[in-house]
Amino acid sequence: MIQHLIFGFSQILNINSLTGLICGSVAGYFIGAMPGLTPTIGIALLIPFTYSMDPVPAIVMLVSLYMAAEYGGGITAILINTPGTPAAAATALDGYPLARKGQAAKALGTSIIASGIGAFISTVLMILFATPLAAITIRFSSPEYFCLAIMGLSVVAGLSSDALAKGMISVALAMLITTIGIDPITGSFRYCFTYNFMSGIPLVPAMIGLFAVSECFILMSKNKSGSEIALKVDGKLPSSKEILSCRTIIAKGSVIGFIVGMLPAAGANVACWVSYNSARNSSKNKSEFGHGALEGIAAAESANNSAVCGASFLFLLWEFQVLPLLPFSLEL
Repeated sequence: MIQHLIFGFSQILNINSLTGLICGSVAGYFIGAMPGLTPTIGIALLIPFTYSMDPVPAIVMLVSLYMAAEYGGGITAILINTPGTPAAAATALDGYPLARKGQAAKALGTSIIASGIGAFISTVLMILFATPLAAITIRFSSPEYFCLAIMGLSVVAGLSSDALAKGMISVALAMLITTIGIDPITGSFRYCFTYNFMSGIPLVPAMIGLFAVSECFILMSKNKSGSEIALKVDGKLPSSKEILSCRTIIAKGSVIGFIVGMLPAAGANVACWVSYNSARNSSKNKSEFGHGALEGIAAAESANNSAVCGASFLFLLWEFQVLPLLPFSLEL
C-alpha cells in the first residue's frame, strides 16, 4: 500500500497534474455557484479539453472540478438562499439565516473548512476501508433501497418535528411530483402533458423554485426596499473554538457521506440530508437548527464532499456508475 501511495503522489505532484488541479477547482467553484449548472454538466463541458491530455492530469482535473462544484453550490445557498447544486439544499437551511444575521463570512468559512476536512477524511477512509465496503454496497437490491427510501421519509419527519403535519404534507406533495413522467416499469405516461415532462421534473429547477422563488415572495410580502433587504457581511471568520465545537459532527458527517456515497443512486444529494438529520438529533441545541446553526452547515458540507470520494471509488473499482457521471466514467 505504501508503494502505491508514493507512486500516486509522484504522479500528482508534477506541473501538469497541479495545473489540472487548479483549473478544475476554479472551474468547479464557478459552475457550482451557478444555479442550474450541476457538477455533471461541468464534467460534460470539460471532457473535450481532456482529449489531448495525459490520463492522470485529466482525471485530476475532473475529480477536482466535481469536488469544487459540490462546495461551490453552498456559496449561493448561503448568500441568496439558492442552492447551486441539489446537495447544497441542506446547507441553505442554516447558511442563509446566518447570512441574514450579518455573519455570511462565518457561514462561508465553516462551509469550506468542513468541506476540506470531509474530503480529507473520506480519502483516508477510501484508502483503508473502501474495498470491503464496496463489496457490501454493490450487493444492494430492492429491499435495501426500500429501507433507504423509508429512512429518507423518516429524515423529513425528524426535521419537521415542530410541525409534523406540514412536513408530512410536503412529503406527500413531493411524492406526487415525482410521479410525473414515464413509468419506468410499465412505460405508461403519467401527467406528462408535453414531451418536456416525459423525464419528470428536473431536480435543479425544482430546488430553485423551492428556495429562490419562495424567498422572492417572502421579501415581496415584507414590502422592504433593496437597501433593507441587502445582507450585511462582516469579515469575521469562524473562530478555532467554533470549529472545534463542530469536530464530532464533521467527522460523523464525513463517514456518513462516504458510506452513503457508495450506495448506487444515492450520492451527495442523499448524504447531506442524512448527515444533517443525524447532527440535529445528536445536538444539544436542536432549536438552533434552521435558524443559523454552524453545526448544520458543517454536517451538510462535510457529507456532500465526502460522498464524492465514495461514489468515485465504487466506479473505479467495479466500473459501476453511482452518480450521473457517464462522461467521467468513460474518461476513466
